[in-house]
Amino acid sequence: MRLQRWSYEVKYKKGAQQGIADTLSRAPLPQHSTANLSGEQIFRVHLEAMALDNSGISKVTQENLQEQTAMDPALQKLSLLIMTGWPTVKTSVDPLVRPYYTFKDELSVADSILYKGQEPVIASSMRTNTCMLEKIHKTHFGVCSCLQRAKVSLFWPFMTSDIKNKCASCPLCAQYASQAPKEPMLSHDIPDYPWSVVSQDILM
Repeated sequence: MRLQRWSYEVKYKKGAQQGIADTLSRAPLPQHSTANLSGEQIFRVHLEAMALDNSGISKVTQENLQEQTAMDPALQKLSLLIMTGWPTVKTSVDPLVRPYYTFKDELSVADSILYKGQEPVIASSMRTNTCMLEKIHKTHFGVCSCLQRAKVSLFWPFMTSDIKNKCASCPLCAQYASQAPKEPMLSHDIPDYPWSVVSQDILM
């Protein structure tokens, strides 16, 4: 309604000649800002505003993560790279931390704990069968359920293959997997003539 006071002249412009609008250009301030900030300072403010949600981590687990991270050589080298910057070529990265290079832009350090996005990076000493892998597989619900639980709460390189190997080597899962009931396929009745039944899938 506020734009109806103006008359417009519409002209065609190729997509290659159009600039990509950023978030702030669509919401202009009522008055111009006089702050003299560099691009680095704006980026730093944006990072400080991003709060890591570690409410799902208990105090004991958090302290254990801090202790084991400090003792893990790979995570210490990784922490240094996050703070100082990554090499431009993957082959120049230390083999210990090379598996992290693909998602280096998602890594951060907070309270001496490394994060990939919102998930803490688990030290190698905590990934074994007696620790995180055992907790992930505690319910014996199968590979898909274990992966779903793990990917929303923690991370380490090759975690998917480690979980799959854990499930495949579990004797209890092997014993009862064949006894799990399979869901039969449910079919609709075949209509008598075209367009007698119309349906649509709703994607959320």
